[in-house]
Amino acid sequence: MEKKITVTISSDGKITTVVNGIAGPSCGAATKFLEELGAVVEDRHTDEFYVAEETGTGLEVGGW
Repeated sequence: MEKKITVTISSDGKITTVVNGIAGPSCGAATKFLEELGAVVEDRHTDEFYVAEETGTGLEVGGW
């Protein structure tokens, strides 16, 4: 899945971001740089936030 951050700045200066293609808490790390622009007023998670991140490691069980 393509990783994408959409940033919208309204006329009153409110910044809204939507993160797609990044599962779990990594999406927060991907947008952390935006916190330097001002205080975070609201943080809502999409369904992707609750999906386990792919770590590239695996677990093999069995063979007793």
